[in-house]
Amino acid sequence: PAAPVPPPAAPVPPPAAPVPPPAAPVPPPAAPPAPPAPVADSDPFGGAFGGAAPPAPPAPPSDDPFGASAAPEAGAVVPSTAPPSDDPFGVFGTPAPAPPAPAPAASGDPWADMGFGPPVPDAAPAAPVAAAAVSTEVVSQSAPAPAAAAPPKKVGAEGLPDGGEWYDARIFTPTLGVMFFKPQELTDSLFLQTDKTLVEALDERPVVAFIVEGSSARSAGVELGHVLVKVNGIDVKNPKEASRLIKEGPRPLPLLFYVPDTTVVVAEGEHMVKYDTKETGAPVSAKDWKPKYVVIGGIIAQPWMMNMYRSKSEYDIAVIETQARRPVSVKVKQFSLQGARIQNDWQGPQMVKYKNKLHPWKYIVVLPVARNPIKISSPNLSQLKPVHEGIRRVLMAQQRGHGQQGRAAAPARQADPYARHGNSPVRTGAGHAGHRH
Repeated sequence: PAAPVPPPAAPVPPPAAPVPPPAAPVPPPAAPPAPPAPVADSDPFGGAFGGAAPPAPPAPPSDDPFGASAAPEAGAVVPSTAPPSDDPFGVFGTPAPAPPAPAPAASGDPWADMGFGPPVPDAAPAAPVAAAAVSTEVVSQSAPAPAAAAPPKKVGAEGLPDGGEWYDARIFTPTLGVMFFKPQELTDSLFLQTDKTLVEALDERPVVAFIVEGSSARSAGVELGHVLVKVNGIDVKNPKEASRLIKEGPRPLPLLFYVPDTTVVVAEGEHMVKYDTKETGAPVSAKDWKPKYVVIGGIIAQPWMMNMYRSKSEYDIAVIETQARRPVSVKVKQFSLQGARIQNDWQGPQMVKYKNKLHPWKYIVVLPVARNPIKISSPNLSQLKPVHEGIRRVLMAQQRGHGQQGRAAAPARQADPYARHGNSPVRTGAGHAGHRH
């Protein structure tokens, strides 16, 4: 009976244990005073670049780091004349290299897909706001120095000049069938009449300088002078990148092109020619002409050279072989325009009527030095115009170069010969020409 007495004494110690816990809740109320420091959240970019804020200020992280960085930036004022909310790089010109940390959060960053090592940290800040809208600004802003040179360029979407047009294309074949050049390499050909500021604004973006006839690019509506902007959603900066991405991309391959607001100079086309006689007049028969694809200058010849190929396809072969540094396997007739002149150029193209042709042919006569006259014709006046004007540009440039200002000024005062071609003299072919087949 004496054994049951000890157990009741054991429950007495537990009641004393609950007394310490009430003292523990007292310290937590002191913790809330620390959060009031973020009251300086008035900076709208604090939420987007929260992780990048601590590295920017030297010591006081509790203060508003963006108020300290955005205000002193002199370069931030110029870009912010446009909507600053759309261009985070315009506001954070210098701190841009500091926020590499937020890069993992931007899963849709196109630069990560490109696999470029160095540009990824610099390009990462663009993704949280509008990666597609400012992707072309990343390169110019990746270093602090170029940021000051960018504002003078009037740019729009994708960092390209305002006023142009955009279109999408899809390629299903392994090759695109075009050749890309840098804009600066085309100032003597396609961009001969393009404003210098527009050429500079394009930077080194790939410009279509040659298209293979019948290629997938031609079928997709791509034309000379168009600028390739994106390949499979990835921004393209130069012709080398364009070639690599097109080769490695999937099929069908989506492309984004930009058409600059400028006149692209194309001085080539299919014509009927005659260059094997000393006569300056048109041949008596339409069958005396030879069909040729005429190119003034172009991307594989000097600006003052006129090359004639048997067809556009053979010209394509010549371009491809020349770019590949292989011997040209097709026939080509070459004529130098140095010192040449156009017969009676002041009156515009001449015309000749053949009895077996419905419409008169328009033609010009080029008089080279120490060679037979070169007659170039076309049944369509608009088709003759590019080559005619291409030759005129070469001759006018030579006259200016030789200091012949008087002779150069005379044609300049003349009206457009194609606007008054109805007054051009017409030469009728011989009567028996219509019976020759």
